[in-house]
Amino acid sequence: GGDLDWLGVDDGSRAIPESFAGERIQARIKRPDGTFFTNEQLAELGRQIDRPMSTQTQLAPPNHRFSATIGNTFKLTDEQKLGVSLTGSYNRSFQTRRNVTVVTADSTGGGTGLALRNDYRLNDSQDSVRWAFLGGLTYEINPDHRLHLTGLYAISADDTAFELEGPDQERGNNNIHETRLTFESRRLVYGQLRGDHEFPILNDARLDWNASLANAVRDQPDTRATVFQQLDVDGIPGYVFEDDSQSGFHFFSTLDELTFGAGMDWLQPITEGEDSQKIKFGSRLDIRRRTFDARRYRFAFPPPPNTPQADSSSPVFCPGTSFTQNCPDRAISDEALAVPFDENGTPGFPLLRLDEGTRETDAYDANVDVFGFYAMADLHPHEDLRVIMGPRIELAQQSIRTYAPYDPENAELQDQAKVTGENILPALSMVYEVVDNMNLRLAVSRTVARPQLREIAPFAFVNYFGGYPEEGNPNLRFTQIWNGDLRWEWFPTLSEVLAASFFVKRFEDPIEQVIVANGSRGLITYQNSPTANLIGGELEARKSFGFISDPLKDLSLIANFTLALSQVEFDETGFLTNDKRPLANQAPWIVNASLDYANDDPDVGLRARVLYNIIGPRIVQVGAGGLPDVYEQPRHQLDVTAAKTIGESLEITASGRNLVNHRFLATFGPKASAQALTRFTRGVTASLGLRIKY
Repeated sequence: GGDLDWLGVDDGSRAIPESFAGERIQARIKRPDGTFFTNEQLAELGRQIDRPMSTQTQLAPPNHRFSATIGNTFKLTDEQKLGVSLTGSYNRSFQTRRNVTVVTADSTGGGTGLALRNDYRLNDSQDSVRWAFLGGLTYEINPDHRLHLTGLYAISADDTAFELEGPDQERGNNNIHETRLTFESRRLVYGQLRGDHEFPILNDARLDWNASLANAVRDQPDTRATVFQQLDVDGIPGYVFEDDSQSGFHFFSTLDELTFGAGMDWLQPITEGEDSQKIKFGSRLDIRRRTFDARRYRFAFPPPPNTPQADSSSPVFCPGTSFTQNCPDRAISDEALAVPFDENGTPGFPLLRLDEGTRETDAYDANVDVFGFYAMADLHPHEDLRVIMGPRIELAQQSIRTYAPYDPENAELQDQAKVTGENILPALSMVYEVVDNMNLRLAVSRTVARPQLREIAPFAFVNYFGGYPEEGNPNLRFTQIWNGDLRWEWFPTLSEVLAASFFVKRFEDPIEQVIVANGSRGLITYQNSPTANLIGGELEARKSFGFISDPLKDLSLIANFTLALSQVEFDETGFLTNDKRPLANQAPWIVNASLDYANDDPDVGLRARVLYNIIGPRIVQVGAGGLPDVYEQPRHQLDVTAAKTIGESLEITASGRNLVNHRFLATFGPKASAQALTRFTRGVTASLGLRIKY
């Protein structure tokens, strides 16, 4: 890594060499000046990009987090005030997983069974850094008019190393070993100016407006991977460097996005009183501009007839019955890249040669423009009935144009996707007060879901050796959704609630992640299915134990249970296994429960919570080619937090997360006993904190 990894930014040690810009680096491609790269030139470029490829083992420090907040309000005049606040935080955490099961499979005999293709075990570690500064200014001109300025600067980064090993069916069930190093840094700069204004002369009308500008950058410099196959060479067991698109590669990508947003809302009371009739209207504009580019390089054997044969003394052969961590650095070395010369001084072919695999669609410009206008009425036709209704009109457009990233100035933009929509989205909500502390709510609305840019971008990437490549689908359409909700709620006291809800949704053209046929392997992409339906209900309760005895009034139970049944249908399944199935990522049931204790008495000053969560089996990967859908199985999650105040300024906090340490399990099919696709545990996290306030 680099010297600034603790700040979540690369110090330049992973940056793409400057000499790589402007042309595609391939031995077989003619350069702009009409010449071809020589082996000596490729060797020099290879040395420039050659960086450590091996993992290292060391002891990680404890997870740690620091934060500080300062603020004050200054009285400028009798009416004018200025509020100032600034918050800074820093968080660094480490996570290691060992012996993670990773399986890929094919269907057998017309989809009647499974045949394992690869059965890998993965070990990985992640170093995560999060830090941010958030500042705010509030200027109160008078009690009716206020201006707010907010600024945010945030960095988020993940440095990941993993090693994967196991038998590979395509290589005669010989073991393969992959080593991959990834660093991803994300930066967000955000600023917003907003105002809220009240006009007593206009029957207490209210105007709210805002304007914001944000810049988001994601940098993934020099993701590196090597793959070795376990073989005997000259009778000596060891691992041989694998000549594959996922081996010896260096991947660079950068995403830069600028977003401008502005909005306005006007609220006008028509009548006076607590239950006054109101009308409200407003508009919203969002403009987003994104640029993305990626470059792909790898070290490969020269093509036949010049492909060298590995022997037991070759650097691309790592002897031993088990893989050693320094094998990648041994293989991709000056010795392997060096160009040999014969006795006449004629250059030959090196063991490994740099090659670029960047695609014509590995860079794109994307635009997202959304304009919306709404009008609504808040009416009280009866003293016990409130009706809120109105339409939202939305105009939206998303487009992507690709170009060759190695020559952006001369590359031609190619239109890949353009998704547009003009929608009228009505909404109706009614609240009926049955008695003073009991309500009945009914809501009906139409909404729209737009595809994310990554879902329509024609960019493909493989997350691990032997895995499915993932690529967007430029032909996606907007999803239209009809929503209906009915809710009954009862508030026995101000701190208690008992509620029951029923909801239904109808999707037109829902977007689903699917696997489609793509040569000898499948391809993970996205599709619109014709229709989908979702129906369900929820029970929610919060109850204090004060009814048992007064000392227990600070102890309460919070619980909710959600039941949801969904189905998506396809007119033609194509490569998909099932024409009817539940919606992907939609759980059939969810249970949340917590036991809370809160006593703010200065002599006690204790808060504690025990939180339990479990989610029913849900589809996380849609089956294709006869393979069953992949389900993530239920996992028990138990967390405990506590905070104790000491005096007026000191608070000690403690927490334990994932105390049950139940395994993550994804299986081919809905049953937990089915063949596992992946299986692992995350471990238990315990923390202790101290907070000072003055």
